[in-house]
Amino acid sequence: MFHPSRRGAWYQRLALIEEHYFHDENTKRKWLQTSLDTAEAGLQDPDTHVIYHYDLQKRISKLERKLIVPKKDQHIWVWTLAKPLSRTIIGNRIREDENVSIIGKKTVWRIEGAEGKDEDVSVEEMCLSVDRKEGWKGFHSEGGIIRTIVSISSFI
Repeated sequence: MFHPSRRGAWYQRLALIEEHYFHDENTKRKWLQTSLDTAEAGLQDPDTHVIYHYDLQKRISKLERKLIVPKKDQHIWVWTLAKPLSRTIIGNRIREDENVSIIGKKTVWRIEGAEGKDEDVSVEEMCLSVDRKEGWKGFHSEGGIIRTIVSISSFI
């Protein structure tokens, strides 16, 4: 009823608490089944946001393994999240002094600039320069653009 965008997190937390804290030695299986029912209810609730579906699916799969549910009775997920691609970017770090590390100071990296001159940039700019060479456009914002989009859309 309240905070429909948080309902998925609440279902997830309740299922976790039921799984780990409510049972004693005699009622463990009953509470595991209750936790499974709670996670299933979370997936079926229309107010559960899609970002919580993956975590609820993982919890259901884990509980089915603990309850030793036969394979034919286990849930089959139609879609799942793909593993993210991993990229490694190698650059030349400029060190001012090998023996002294200044806490809080950003590291400086050297890249080849647009006119062929070397430039000293942050690690974020170094990664973005590699993406630009591959034809992508982008910017670094520490998640600020997402907060901006969300706060603007809440007023619309």
